[in-house]
Amino acid sequence: MNKKVWISIAAVLLAAFAGWFLWLSPPEYGDSYSEQQRKLWNERRARLPWDWMDGNSIAFGFAYLGFMTGLDWKEVDQLRSQKEEQDEQLASAQNVLRNQEELIFQGDLPAQPDFASLPADLVPFRECLRRARNGDADACMAMAWRVGENSVLGIGVWSWREVRDVDYWLNKATDLGRPGALFLKHFFQMMQPESRKALSLDEYATSASRSATCPDYTGLPGYEEFEDCLRKGDLMAFRLMSFVSGTHDLPPGERALLMETLRNGVKAGDVAAMEKMAQLICTRETRRRRSDVWKEMQASFWYEMIQKLPRSMHLPLGKRVVQMGLINPTDTVADREWREGLDCARVAARRGSLIGMDCWLANGLASVDYYTKEDWEEVFRFHRTLWESGYVPAFDRWESGKWSPTLDRNLLECYYEPESLNKVSSDFVKLYMSGEYWWIDGGEKKLTHAEDAEGIRRELEEKIAERGSDAVLRQMLRLYDSWKDSPDEVDAYVGKVKEWAAEGDPLGKLVLGFCYEHGTGVPCDLGKAWACYREAREIAVNYGGGFVSFKDSANEGKSSTTCMPNAPAVFILFLGIHHKEFPGRDGHVLYELAQELEPFVDNSPYTGHLRYLLGRVYEEGIGTSVDHEKALKYYQCLVSGHLGCSEGAERLQREAKGNSGEK
Repeated sequence: MNKKVWISIAAVLLAAFAGWFLWLSPPEYGDSYSEQQRKLWNERRARLPWDWMDGNSIAFGFAYLGFMTGLDWKEVDQLRSQKEEQDEQLASAQNVLRNQEELIFQGDLPAQPDFASLPADLVPFRECLRRARNGDADACMAMAWRVGENSVLGIGVWSWREVRDVDYWLNKATDLGRPGALFLKHFFQMMQPESRKALSLDEYATSASRSATCPDYTGLPGYEEFEDCLRKGDLMAFRLMSFVSGTHDLPPGERALLMETLRNGVKAGDVAAMEKMAQLICTRETRRRRSDVWKEMQASFWYEMIQKLPRSMHLPLGKRVVQMGLINPTDTVADREWREGLDCARVAARRGSLIGMDCWLANGLASVDYYTKEDWEEVFRFHRTLWESGYVPAFDRWESGKWSPTLDRNLLECYYEPESLNKVSSDFVKLYMSGEYWWIDGGEKKLTHAEDAEGIRRELEEKIAERGSDAVLRQMLRLYDSWKDSPDEVDAYVGKVKEWAAEGDPLGKLVLGFCYEHGTGVPCDLGKAWACYREAREIAVNYGGGFVSFKDSANEGKSSTTCMPNAPAVFILFLGIHHKEFPGRDGHVLYELAQELEPFVDNSPYTGHLRYLLGRVYEEGIGTSVDHEKALKYYQCLVSGHLGCSEGAERLQREAKGNSGEK
């Protein structure tokens, strides 16, 4: 047989084989509604590396694309424009498909969620508090975490009350013999002053944070027992340690010890170890993880070489080395560890773990740029299982909007009618999660809603227990007009404020001074108000405490906000400027406070009250020489209108024109 024949036979066989293979290969997408929706979603996700997008801000995500993919800013802007246009078109196509199906969500609330199967750090706050009061040591540890997590600032510098609440629950856990609690109690007591020293007041006021070197803690009582906890896989103990370390970075030793234990459990197929690994790694803030990746990339040989070249070459060369794979974000330790946690979550989810399902939906989908059929089916199966089980964290995540964009609400609305879906979620929150949220809703018009004195006191005590005295005191100031004229509310509120002030709570003293200044629940006494504010200032400067909103009398009663360490000085200045007649008013003290507040004045619309106060001090020469030029500078340095500043600027300008005309 000649060569041509063999070639012909080979060609025929190859063609037959290819035809057979292609005939057996199914199309990428089926014709079903589900497959067509999956196709559209994959087209929406294909435009960019979804994993590097930010969970809350698309713009922030595009900023990461520049160094994670080697794109320059022009390409990023072009990609963003294409993405927005494509999303709009594909979303419209998805809605058309969905409306043709007329799908209705058939979900029912579970009669009662199975709180008993959940660890203390995953149940609603009210359930955690109940367990802790009944002597559950793990719940006491979880309470220490939750009252500290209450901090508005979120950087480990807590208020006077929060410090005492965390300390109370750690002491109780220690008394109950909870392993690791003794060390954590002493560690917390050591770290609070260290965190305050590491954070300057101007950083506090702007919510900025920085990391400091953690002091040696290995000699604290109970440390060896704490290490033993980590060897046994005690995730709660480690997470609480990380939490109370505040502004300090922990050395890697304790985390490595815990990781080794959990990895051994994962290798052995232990689902509980998988859950803990996923929680440990994947519950870190996404931006923090990206920051860790970026730091590793910056520490690479190629990046350091680029930095030695002229600045104009940094961007183009940086783009090239990323495109060539010389610097790769997926090769960093932080990213590899992230994917390890996601793998644990997914394997645990497939074995029926609710924690694994929740973690995968919240984090893992972001690592998938393309939904396989298996991915697609798991999304709905996991979500349905979580909701039908009454899994509290899943409802919490949905209600607070924390699914997006890893599990976009629109994705679930491919199958569920939106209004019905949202109704089931909101009904669940109302029934089973009341008391879960520490912060009273900023949109609330009243602190309590009962109509009789006993009901008001009972409701107030409930809110104090569930949300903390700090939150209640802040709301008393913010909602002052809603309760000042109700005798029953005034009696209940001011009674509690007096108790807290007597204990030494600076926020309590601040609110009590406000009551004395306005004669609410107590006789109007400006001297006592001044004294309360001064006492609050002496204490508050050594603590955190988030931010305080109050009715700004110089700005038509609109709300102004200041950080708690500055709040007493602000209140003293308002008192001294608007009430010049009371005995004990000291102009030199007012001027000193004004000088302390000067560094916090910027060109932001949120510091109009500070500019107003400083302008008045210099306009009137309170404790210093009159300086109209400086006063006008403060009045005019305003992004959005503050009535007191506008009036002050007009007043000085009229006066200047008048003086000029006289000359």
